[in-house]
Amino acid sequence: MARSRSSRKRREDRRGALMIAGVVLILLTLAGLVAYLSRTRVERDRISFCPVGGARGVTAVIVDRTDELSPVQQASLLNHLRRIREETQQDHLLMLFAIGDSSKQMIEPVFAACKPPSGADPLIENPEFVRAQFEEKFSGPFQEAVNSLLMIGAPSAESPILETIQAASVLAFGGAKDEVPKQLIIASDMIQNTKGFSQYRGLSSFEEFQGLGYAARVQARLRGAEVEVLYLKRTTEPSLQGTRHVQFWRDYVAGSEGTLIRVTSVEG
Repeated sequence: MARSRSSRKRREDRRGALMIAGVVLILLTLAGLVAYLSRTRVERDRISFCPVGGARGVTAVIVDRTDELSPVQQASLLNHLRRIREETQQDHLLMLFAIGDSSKQMIEPVFAACKPPSGADPLIENPEFVRAQFEEKFSGPFQEAVNSLLMIGAPSAESPILETIQAASVLAFGGAKDEVPKQLIIASDMIQNTKGFSQYRGLSSFEEFQGLGYAARVQARLRGAEVEVLYLKRTTEPSLQGTRHVQFWRDYVAGSEGTLIRVTSVEG
């Protein structure tokens, strides 16, 4: 009888030890999950969807709307802008600007948001919710902005490219940390046309341009940005575009703390 009670007590003790071990294992698993989520979860701003600590990269895109685009140019630019959207990395800020002849168009971005996650871990997240957030906060608004930019409009009296680059550099790069990668993409014929300086009056070298007081007023600070030009050809002004014209902008970018890494001709 005593031996039976002793055996039963040992079984109960083992059962109790296993239960305690199970509870400890569950607690350790939960603690590990909480630690993992705290390391991987990114707190984001509700409006820009950027990490609270700042975007991890910045891409500013400028689209020239001062002249009409041909249907082929529209289609080609649309492909380029989709490529830019796809190549933008998660938690990087993407901003779109329009070159127009009003100060409001030059200063305010038509789109600005960080790229949120497009996929989710089904074990800890709701994939449908994450995808809906991606479409609502980033992909959908970006496409709407692109559609508005590529709409055919009346030609503008001026083409303030220098002023728009200056404004975009302040808004896009001014608040970014020095170590954050920066990129500027300009879709334009790159023919500056304002009262202060117009390339329609003749192609000046960058050194000649620097001698003007106007140059100091439109000086941009690109803060190490890599610059790409999507070069829109104007068949009405073939003598203005070409090697000398591109060299002017290459020198301008270098003088603005940037690097012109690529000039791509846009079809059409």
